Amino acid sequence: MRCAFLILASALVLIACGGGDSAEKVRSPTPSPAPTATAVATTSGFASPTAAGIAGAPRTAAPAPSPVDSGGAEALVRRVALLSTDLPPGLTARPPLSEDIEAAARRVADPAGFRERARQWERLAAFHTGFEAASVETTRAGLQAVGSSTVRFAAEDGARAQFDAMRTGGFDAVTAAGLKTPLLADIAIAETMTRPDVGDESLAWRIAGGTGASRVPGSAVAFRRGNYVVVVLVYGEGDAASFARTLDTRARETR
Repeated sequence: MRCAFLILASALVLIACGGGDSAEKVRSPTPSPAPTATAVATTSGFASPTAAGIAGAPRTAAPAPSPVDSGGAEALVRRVALLSTDLPPGLTARPPLSEDIEAAARRVADPAGFRERARQWERLAAFHTGFEAASVETTRAGLQAVGSSTVRFAAEDGARAQFDAMRTGGFDAVTAAGLKTPLLADIAIAETMTRPDVGDESLAWRIAGGTGASRVPGSAVAFRRGNYVVVVLVYGEGDAASFARTLDTRARETR
């Protein structure tokens, strides 16, 4: 009996201590190796999908310099032009003419040079008016035709450059600048006159329009006020300086 008890006790000890090979052993988890640069990098070569998306997004190009904005310039330049109410009765208005750079370039002798100067000086818009005698009474009074040409520039520097060219080149430069109204007869003769007191600066010429025996004497006044350059033509007996002062007042009020 005692032997059986000892055998049973020994068996229990063996069961408790010797079942290691058959029992499932619990192992602590093995830490994963840190990701390498190769594992993280994508085929695009960026460190993460987010970075790749940001760098791969289309880039917005810097906006190109906008052209000179002439919006509203035509409406403003029309205010600095002769109207029928500025003139004595008996003159009939010809249809006014509004011009941008391209339209003016088509009627000057050097279109390419005109375009280059006009863009360099930031010329915005031009407006021409013309009025001619419509009755014998007006012709007898001596005033046969009146016209104005007005150009607005983006800034005073451009207007000043244009006026300097006219001062240097005389009335030929007025024609080259498209500032002789196309609504009236061409100028055949132009002689410098004393400058009138009008605008920031001014010029004046004695002119004759038309050809041959039909040439009509008259006068022309050009002035700059701020960023406007204005030329007034009078055929026959009339005071171009007086009309110019009327427009000078409007130029001061229309900036």
